[in-house]
Amino acid sequence: MDGPLYVRGGIEIKNMEGAVLYNETRAALCRCGASGDKPFCDNTHRGIGFKHDGSLGENHLSMEEASDDQALAIVPASNGPLLIKGEVEIRDAAGEVSYTVPLC
Repeated sequence: MDGPLYVRGGIEIKNMEGAVLYNETRAALCRCGASGDKPFCDNTHRGIGFKHDGSLGENHLSMEEASDDQALAIVPASNGPLLIKGEVEIRDAAGEVSYTVPLC
């Protein structure tokens, strides 16, 4: 619950300029904001005592059109949010699906 955001599937992480930084099927992304390897988790959350109950807020996901062959694209803003494009299913800490945005 207090650790990273785990992502799996066809994942492509790009920088703000659009260059691909990571292209794999699994990633652990920082949620605490203190990682020295952002957007990836480096387990700093353990040392700083990051706590989160695993709950999710309201659904603010947009339904943008994506092509069938598009990988899940994640673009991290510098010390900010993650822009996610593509098919995504977000689960809470209990493993329950909270949001699903299918490919259009």
